[in-house]
Amino acid sequence: MKKAPPELALLRAVQKHKGLGPFHISLYTAMLSLWQEQQYNIPFRVTRNRLMATSGIRSPATYHKCLKELINHEYIIYEPSFDKHIASRVTLVTDKAGI
Repeated sequence: MKKAPPELALLRAVQKHKGLGPFHISLYTAMLSLWQEQQYNIPFRVTRNRLMATSGIRSPATYHKCLKELINHEYIIYEPSFDKHIASRVTLVTDKAGI
């Protein structure tokens, strides 16, 4: 049987988590998309505006809540830049998916 690509295994792990809803999955999917665009660099760069636009999340409060919960559940490692001209760094934690 063919093994699933890492991004699909990661997405399945997030989808199975009972405490995460559609906004979490949408934000995580946006991160997977940006990770792929950046040739799977670890860590990869993200901006709030790009993630919100890609995920369809319109509220900054919802974005920050979902981001915080993904961090707390250890699906991502987030390194904020604190500079609006430099993108923050994200690492997707592959241990959750058994990769």
